Amino acid sequence: MPKIPIGPAAGERLAVHPIIAAELSPGIDRVLANLELGPPRDKSQPLGDVEIAAAIKLSRDLERARIIDSKALERILSRYDKMRPK
Repeated sequence: MPKIPIGPAAGERLAVHPIIAAELSPGIDRVLANLELGPPRDKSQPLGDVEIAAAIKLSRDLERARIIDSKALERILSRYDKMRPK
């Protein structure tokens, strides 16, 4: 992977991250739309509003496209709705 040229993560290598956690829907880790490039993540940090919103929107889009079923959508929405700040 190439290195990040500028910004807070300058010099670090790009990483591939899933938008929706793989344990929520078997096979979702192989869906290209569920992958994004970015700086390495600190797993101890909670997801931000943007990441949560992206996961929720993507899950709805994937269900409408019949890539995931309604039960997977429910699991995904339940997980990410709980992470939203109140």
